[in-house]
Amino acid sequence: MKESIIQQQCVHWFRKAFPDKIIFSIPNGAYLYNYKGFSLQAMRLVREGMLAGVPDLFIPSPSQDGKYHGMFIEMKSEKGKLSEKQRIVIDYLMKNGYRVVVCKDFEQFENEVNSYFDSNA
Repeated sequence: MKESIIQQQCVHWFRKAFPDKIIFSIPNGAYLYNYKGFSLQAMRLVREGMLAGVPDLFIPSPSQDGKYHGMFIEMKSEKGKLSEKQRIVIDYLMKNGYRVVVCKDFEQFENEVNSYFDSNA
């Protein structure tokens, strides 16, 4: 299943399962090139703070035990692999108190999110 479709399914499920929580996407993977190269829109987004390697989704809910400030989720297709920039950003986020997971399917996403909130009970 295509990564975008899986992510849509995950966000839809999350918003039904946790209506009192927020999840949002960080669209760093948007297609930002035109036939002449890097688009003006892409250059504007980079100047505004877009950063390659930032995970796809963020849940800004801290853990009850104070261990995590929130949870980032990087969505990958079954064969998808992390880029070097993604590894660097994920390492930084984890060192600074965020839970970061890489999910390749809906079931993995559902288990990770349920586990995160179960540990917050």
